[in-house]
Amino acid sequence: MSKDNNDYLVGKGHPPRHTRWKKGQSGNPSGRKKLPDPTDAAARILEQKFTVTVDGVAVDRLGEAASARYRRARIGLVFQFFNLLDDLTVADNVMLPAQLAGMARATAQRRATELLTVLGVDRHAAAYPGRLSGGERQRVAVARALMNRPALLLADEPTGALDTAAGEDVQRLLTELHADGQTIVLVTHDLALAERCATRTVQLRDGRVAADTTAPVR
Repeated sequence: MSKDNNDYLVGKGHPPRHTRWKKGQSGNPSGRKKLPDPTDAAARILEQKFTVTVDGVAVDRLGEAASARYRRARIGLVFQFFNLLDDLTVADNVMLPAQLAGMARATAQRRATELLTVLGVDRHAAAYPGRLSGGERQRVAVARALMNRPALLLADEPTGALDTAAGEDVQRLLTELHADGQTIVLVTHDLALAERCATRTVQLRDGRVAADTTAPVR
């Protein structure tokens, strides 16, 4: 993003395995005035006349249809509360982005099976999300986000709705994905999570950058 000639880019311009994990502070101990999640960014950027360049593409200048195609092909989303469709099986939830992108069903099935196996939830492929634990549902959500091999993974408080053990499990999963080369932008109020995982942490307070620190690549 850029404003006042300050550029923030995601893509080929950064070193390999570069990830931006963002930590927001509301100034309210209850956390009720939470910073906007990543999926709200486009609207806020347009309102504030920012410019967003991702891997050489000025995404804020794309029309509605082009933006949808770009997100479908290039960006994976992981939400705090999973956002799985309860009336679809785990496998069908994971395949959905690929089918929307026009991938043949047989190809999508193979890709979904591969991801569910790697993420350790393949035994639940025929089950419905309501039958799974929180940690398992978040793993399914990550599989769905990775279905189209996105260049960028956006994660909004991915451990926020999980208990401690499940949260640590998802944190390890995201760290492994990052180590394998996946670019991740993670929004969290959990400073400890950011400190454990991030190569770069941008701390926001009252809508402004309060700190910007870079750790050695692990």
